[in-house]
Amino acid sequence: MTTNYANYREPSMSAVSSASLPIQLVPAQLSLSEQNLPDSVMSELKHRLSTLSPPRPSLELALPPNLRRFHSLRKVRFRDIPLRIQCPNCHKYCTTNLKHKNGSAVWLAAFGLFILTGVFFWVPFMTRMCKDVVHECPHCQRHIGRYRRL
Repeated sequence: MTTNYANYREPSMSAVSSASLPIQLVPAQLSLSEQNLPDSVMSELKHRLSTLSPPRPSLELALPPNLRRFHSLRKVRFRDIPLRIQCPNCHKYCTTNLKHKNGSAVWLAAFGLFILTGVFFWVPFMTRMCKDVVHECPHCQRHIGRYRRL
């Protein structure tokens, strides 16, 4: 079954009257005071316009392409390797410094070695394998995050 579109014509917009349109368009050059709106509507519009804040640009999109590999703290999962990150304190882009601190994994391993051998409980305190990793900013020396082994 074929359809013949040879006699088809698009409806013209002249058949639609402005009264049938649901919204009247207001010219862009008119200010709020020139629109003759009731005072209650005007005050609500002014309040809404004053409370609007401009959208904040994404930090990652505002950066040049070679710096977009840095992480923000919301997405980062700290590990036992240095991270390229923006410091939340000084807002500089850097690679974190690592410091190893005794954590719960060190104490648990020391207790286990003390129970098993009685002598080698000191080994977890000397190795980095069991210690927690603290990430610090190289510029301001502030604590950025911590990777806990347990």
